Amino acid sequence: MAYDIIKRLQKIGREDILDRLSAGLTAREIGKGQKHRVFEESFDAKAIYSENFLTQKIGYIHHNPVSGKWNLANDYSKYERSSASFYEDREAKHFVPKHYKVYIFIARGWLRQTPRGRRNGKTKHTTPEYYKNM
Repeated sequence: MAYDIIKRLQKIGREDILDRLSAGLTAREIGKGQKHRVFEESFDAKAIYSENFLTQKIGYIHHNPVSGKWNLANDYSKYERSSASFYEDREAKHFVPKHYKVYIFIARGWLRQTPRGRRNGKTKHTTPEYYKNM
């Protein structure tokens, strides 16, 4: 959509507007080759208060590489840079992430990360096996 707006402005010769859209760029954006900023940056942060909302957001993040314009993989759980395989297949690729439920347990005071919770120098809940029954 932004490209269409720029093309229309160029077509009708509105250099004044194009100049204004260029003036707001940062050095980083210019370095990346951006020439205009048509829309204001927005970040719609939302607090997460329920596990349902959290799993919805995790699902969105996991499916993003295989949807829309990205199409970076055929199967979202096989995408190399995603933690989806950890949640779906209990298979960690480049790192072993902590399961989101650990943070829910910590927040509710159900789980304490103390030396008592360690076994063989490793925290019990860092392995995928720990989460199989969650």
